[in-house]
Amino acid sequence: MSDLSSVQRGFHLVTILLWIHALPSMALETKNLLFFIPANSTTTIDLSSTAGKGDDSLTPNAPDETIASYSGTIQASIGFDPLTLEIFEFNYTGGYVEVREATPLLQILPLMNYIAPPSPRPFAISRFSSVSNSPFYLGFTPSVINPPAAVIPGSGEIVGALRWVTNAGFERIYNGTTATVMHQEVINPATPLTKPHRSTPSIALTQIGETTFNRTIRTTLTYTFDEEERYGFFGSTDEVIVTESGSWSATKNFTLPTEYGQWALDQGLNNPDPEDTNEAGIPYVFLYALDLPEDSDALPIRVVNTGGQRKVEIDLPATGLKRAMTVEYSSSLTNGSWFPLTFFNYPGFDGTVLDVGATGSPRFTFPLPGRCFMRFVTTL
Repeated sequence: MSDLSSVQRGFHLVTILLWIHALPSMALETKNLLFFIPANSTTTIDLSSTAGKGDDSLTPNAPDETIASYSGTIQASIGFDPLTLEIFEFNYTGGYVEVREATPLLQILPLMNYIAPPSPRPFAISRFSSVSNSPFYLGFTPSVINPPAAVIPGSGEIVGALRWVTNAGFERIYNGTTATVMHQEVINPATPLTKPHRSTPSIALTQIGETTFNRTIRTTLTYTFDEEERYGFFGSTDEVIVTESGSWSATKNFTLPTEYGQWALDQGLNNPDPEDTNEAGIPYVFLYALDLPEDSDALPIRVVNTGGQRKVEIDLPATGLKRAMTVEYSSSLTNGSWFPLTFFNYPGFDGTVLDVGATGSPRFTFPLPGRCFMRFVTTL
């Protein structure tokens, strides 16, 4: 507690005692963040068909699914409200992502429907993701878009014309029964390809810590994969399906000033202890709570006489009180002698006149005749 100011007439003494707790800033913020994709960020690649997968015993050395491991960095800009931590826009600004598959060959032997002759017959379907290099990898560079993508409130889903610029990769879907290539894609740095965004991204901000001057904010960028590509071929009514499923997240922490921290910055102060005082001897906590300049030399507190009754009047900021206060009284100033002022001594018996955001100039009556002390108090 700090003894900030007093107003005295006869035996009436008003003592202002304040503590501070910081609140977030109201200004909108933009942050450019660099995410490192953590280890064990994986998805599952699965080869199937509308006719099933066939007898696994016939393809013992070639599984029908594999694990894809993601690594690299993602750089993104976000626009958000620091008070609610709601993100309203998202954009990629850089980074590079690699996807490596544990198995370069997937294979199935489904009993697919064939048009001529009409009876079903087995087809040996293979997916190659590597020819001379193993394991296979894809290289993606997130692409900047204009305007930035929007973020759906609540779910945090990022929606917009997101793209990946792919500059490395190989994929071939091969029909071994008919010896035909159903699909092939070869990409290298000389011939990059802009492709639709892999996965559904979402993003969220969470406050994970707070000091007097700063709040620690965690950004969680999550990619949920529910991708499906279908390939048909001449002579069959069925399709081959390549799916990718799973999810992984990357996080990045940053700090924002608390409301007290922002007030101190605006006043040109370098993280002042809330109990420290300015040149006039007024603690910074009091200046902040009443939204006063750092160089204030007077306090908006006075004893007034209304209808023959002495009252204590305090001017609250037009921008609203920064911390809720209570009023206490004592007859002796000794420890243990302070008691909460009842609402009967509040203006209009209104106990909300010192809540956060309160304005005006409330007046408080002394609860005791003769010697009586009062103080305004706020807690962390």
